[in-house]
Amino acid sequence: MSDPREVSESPRVQGVNERIAYVFDWTADTAKGTLTAATVKLYQWDGTDKSSTLLSGTTTVNGYLVTTPLVISLVSGMRYKLSCLATIGGIVLEAILLIDAKA
Repeated sequence: MSDPREVSESPRVQGVNERIAYVFDWTADTAKGTLTAATVKLYQWDGTDKSSTLLSGTTTVNGYLVTTPLVISLVSGMRYKLSCLATIGGIVLEAILLIDAKA
């Protein structure tokens, strides 16, 4: 984990046939204020935004937990960056999870 925004579970392995919703836990940031909005994006390692084709469903917020849409149809051998932007107390914070796709 070289990027301070990267969650401790990163990187994760996801099979190309799996459909997984991930949870970002922002409870460590409760002192900053209330979590009012969250946006999730999925990028290929080269920075290409793949959100429209590889995310299925909607982002949900429950307190300080953000559940991502399902991550689907990954390409084996590719690395992806799942980014969660959370607005907490009027500031925007980012956490990232790296996902390695395997057959």
